[in-house]
Amino acid sequence: MYHELKLPLAFYYDTKQPVPIPDVIKSLSALDRLSKGLPAFLSTLSGADIDSCELKVSRIESGSLKETLDVALRFLTAAEKTKFETWLKTTKMGKGIRYAAFGGLLATAVLVVASSSMVLVDKLGGNSTPSIQASHSVVMVAGQDMFNVSRPELEAAISAAMAIDKKKIATASLDFISPAAGGGGGALFAGDDNKGPVSISEQAVRDAPAKPDFSIDDQELQFTNVTIDIRTLNRDSDQAGWVAKVPSVGKNKKLPMSFAPGVNYNKAFSSQFIQADITVTYSQTPKGSLVPKSFVVTAVY
Repeated sequence: MYHELKLPLAFYYDTKQPVPIPDVIKSLSALDRLSKGLPAFLSTLSGADIDSCELKVSRIESGSLKETLDVALRFLTAAEKTKFETWLKTTKMGKGIRYAAFGGLLATAVLVVASSSMVLVDKLGGNSTPSIQASHSVVMVAGQDMFNVSRPELEAAISAAMAIDKKKIATASLDFISPAAGGGGGALFAGDDNKGPVSISEQAVRDAPAKPDFSIDDQELQFTNVTIDIRTLNRDSDQAGWVAKVPSVGKNKKLPMSFAPGVNYNKAFSSQFIQADITVTYSQTPKGSLVPKSFVVTAVY
């Protein structure tokens, strides 16, 4: 038996012309898929274990498209539900802000994940589009304020939501924002009007790719001053025969390690644990998740 908590959810597409019915259906279907990440997102922020959620459409208004829904959050125990309700009191919704109470709080969670998906897809295409980056910065700052959390805490919640299925969440995000990119498009707001502080800009939506491209095999990410646990060393080469763990990157996974030209790696011969800057090469799974493959040490402290 589930213990349910029902909350409002609303979005306002500030469009100049009525949105075609097929686009509305596409948006709602995408929102349903995107909502699969909501329990993980909210569980990470609140500390409460949310088992699942269900969306039900309450009202659709044309003109500027307004979608109003009810969300049923499902908990396995009354204690977890109470824990979540206690956390809600620390957010803008708990402080009685009208915007949050009328669908803006959970809508903010959706827009934070959608905006992060836009940045991810943009990056996969080898881009750093200014409109997408600028809009995302605004969304993240507003999200921190709405949930009363730090940037790292919000990023952890995003990662938890995306981990459900990165490719599906990213695809759903792009489909969800698409009505705002039409001929009469406009910004997409969290909440039931265009007065709220959380929105994805019209230009960012227009500049976002129509669909994610997860065909890129490898990506490289840089990390600074991380702990390296050396498991196998090679006194005859700085390019082959080295194996190490990087807990902050791959937990207990052993990864091939090499050293960039000119790096003084004498410490690696005498210490099992060293601090270093590294560049990690990631491969992608069919679902779009990044998996560490190997890394290069670019500096040793």
